[in-house]
Amino acid sequence: MKRGLMLGAAIALACAGVAAASGGFRVVPSPSPPGATLSGVGFVSATDGWVVGAQNSSARDDGGLATLTEHWNGSAWSVVRSVDTLFNDDTLAAVAGVASNDVWAVGQTKLTGHKSPVTPLALHWNGSAWSAVPTPSIGVTRASLTGVAALGSNNVWAVGTTITGTLVEHWNGSAWSVVASPSPAGSSSNALSGIAAIAPNDIWAVGSSTSVSGVNLVTSTLVEHWNGSAWTIVPSPNVPPQRPGVAVRDLLAGVTATGPSDVWAVGNSIDVASGSGLPNKSLIEHWNGSAWSIVPSPSPQGHNTLTGITANSASDIWAVGFGSNDVSTGVPVDKQELLHWDGKLWSSVAPPPNVGTSDNLLRGVATTSGTVWAAGTALGVGTLVLQGP
Repeated sequence: MKRGLMLGAAIALACAGVAAASGGFRVVPSPSPPGATLSGVGFVSATDGWVVGAQNSSARDDGGLATLTEHWNGSAWSVVRSVDTLFNDDTLAAVAGVASNDVWAVGQTKLTGHKSPVTPLALHWNGSAWSAVPTPSIGVTRASLTGVAALGSNNVWAVGTTITGTLVEHWNGSAWSVVASPSPAGSSSNALSGIAAIAPNDIWAVGSSTSVSGVNLVTSTLVEHWNGSAWTIVPSPNVPPQRPGVAVRDLLAGVTATGPSDVWAVGNSIDVASGSGLPNKSLIEHWNGSAWSIVPSPSPQGHNTLTGITANSASDIWAVGFGSNDVSTGVPVDKQELLHWDGKLWSSVAPPPNVGTSDNLLRGVATTSGTVWAAGTALGVGTLVLQGP
């Protein structure tokens, strides 16, 4: 394991000097235990940040995955021991903090094995250690949490999906409980992927909804809002088919807000026709206080996926993800993607060069004191953390 940590840090250090030519972003060294991947990032302050994901389990009797949590102390990232359930695959998707001794990370856990049940996982940091906190029994074989937002020590929200529909859970300071959330009529599957909390009575969650249309499965954007007493579906637009009669798969993965009338969500739009050759396109939507609308966004690579979004202010918003283009060998390689909103339009910002020779996937993004942090994975290498601009 020490060798893996040193290798990941060495590669990251080698790429840390490219900031000037990469839109002001640089790769920051982060430990890479064997099998490490990162999915979520969150900051309490400029000297108190977390990234979460998964790694290969080190337990002798467990051949699966264990949670991975790493901490930023203002000068370096380090692995902090977290929860590893014996004989289970444990993975974390998102993290959010109220204070240095009050941080939540959510994900899923399942017995190792192809058809094992999947259940939500919630971990809490009390300032000295991570512990697993029980979540309610969902009563289905597959359920996971993918997003978390914290308004206070007794007001934390998490969203995700079950085999039957959307999943929303709430922490009241003493226990997690399931809060009813709607699924669109006629849908066959639904998922909530991201959540942003403005106030106790103003919370947004985004994801996707799938239904059957003729012989096609059609996936559409899904947006839900909490008004302090109930979750409701708020209409959100979808990209028109790029060709008549061809199904389009639109989904939203992340959401952020600067105020009640300035909420942003990101994802992608995919032409699902076999062999269509049409690229996936980035999808950005905006709430102006009364309606959601699609905002033009660049798609700098051949195929684009936006996975996370964060805001410093109404005129300083960042979205991250990845995009692929055929390289000279003809093999598509996913590259880091950074987009910026300056209050008028979205533009593509040059990321650092890929770490390693394979895909670089940015999954999460957060801001603290004006600094942007993005986290993801460099396949074949390990963790990937960017700081900028």
